[in-house]
Amino acid sequence: RRKYAESFANGANAGPIALQDPSWPILSMVSKSGTTQNAVSPVSASRRSVEIKRLPDRDAALSVLTTAAKAGAACIWVRNAVDEAINAAEILREAGVATDLLHARFTLHDRAEHESNMLKVYGKGRAPRPGRVLVATQVIESSLDLDADVMVSDLAPIDSLIQRAGRLWRHVDRRPASQRPAPAPVLHLLSPDPGRLTSTWLEPALGKGAWVYPVDELWRTAEVLMHEGKIQTPERLRKLIEAVFGNEGEIAALPDILVHAANEAEGRRLAERSSADVNVIELTKGFFSVSNGLQKDDPAVGTRLGNPQVPMRLYRIEDGVPVWCSGGTGRRDAALSTVQLRENLFKKAIGAERRGEVPEDAAALVADWKDWQRDEGVIARVNKDNSLEGLPGSHYSPKNGLYFEENLEETKIAKR
Repeated sequence: RRKYAESFANGANAGPIALQDPSWPILSMVSKSGTTQNAVSPVSASRRSVEIKRLPDRDAALSVLTTAAKAGAACIWVRNAVDEAINAAEILREAGVATDLLHARFTLHDRAEHESNMLKVYGKGRAPRPGRVLVATQVIESSLDLDADVMVSDLAPIDSLIQRAGRLWRHVDRRPASQRPAPAPVLHLLSPDPGRLTSTWLEPALGKGAWVYPVDELWRTAEVLMHEGKIQTPERLRKLIEAVFGNEGEIAALPDILVHAANEAEGRRLAERSSADVNVIELTKGFFSVSNGLQKDDPAVGTRLGNPQVPMRLYRIEDGVPVWCSGGTGRRDAALSTVQLRENLFKKAIGAERRGEVPEDAAALVADWKDWQRDEGVIARVNKDNSLEGLPGSHYSPKNGLYFEENLEETKIAKR
């Protein structure tokens, strides 16, 4: 906010500005004539207090969810990694708990169908006591209007946890406390103790989910939440957010054992910033102002940071004829039958050399495609047993999405 205000003031040739009022929410007005700040009274519906309870390991999380589901609760477990989510859903199902699964490794067709079903089961108009568990990844942090009675979340940065907690007791106007199978809204946080650190601090509790976010953000989030004991909105949001993302000198110093990992993360952030600077376009000069050659015909040029994605387009044989998994043969059907896979996972699980392959029995589906469209990803056939033809250990099902036996086995071994 300060940077936005200072940028505006500089452009308007205004004098120095001062944004000092710590109120939240607050309306700040910056103009040539000066700066004013006025605290805004929040509407009553935005005032919430969610208790934080730390869970030390996966077994504790499974126990909370199993007990709550048997009592009729609508439960959500937000996991940081897809493989961890698939594994957790499998364990819950084996224990006899009705469990749904949602993550980013479904085709667009199946994901849309799952999201629609999730809104019916866990959404605004859901039944009061469905007695089910939804295991999901970060895909539910925005856009899905879900309402959980009980929530477990892997440790994540505070901004993500605030978003996740927004799906807990969301519609109290429809389902007040007297109608819920839980006494109060509690965010059960699967997290190691931030006061007892080791070199493998996060891995025993989070598995592969330990590597999704920067370790400094995770430790500071755990530290401030263990101290606060709750997420109270809106009054305490500023304190929580600035304790994790505040300026240097205003946030807690990292313990020595985490400094090396934090320095590596900071190095990656600086590299990303440098990459962004190189890609800045001068509006008056157009694409030719970019020093790295954006003016060339390069379909791989990205517009945001993040892991490069490789599209996997899935088809099946139906009555001897190839059709995309969504059911048709057109371009739209191909898009709806696509799973986006991180490039590093694609290289590990599929193999970079498979990129651009078109199975012989799928040739008719891509006969009018351009070479670059074929080359950007891989086309794979889903067999009746959910295996992917010619890709040992790879599977896709509408129930679990895309998964790889080796990855799931690694996840299980890590938990033993």
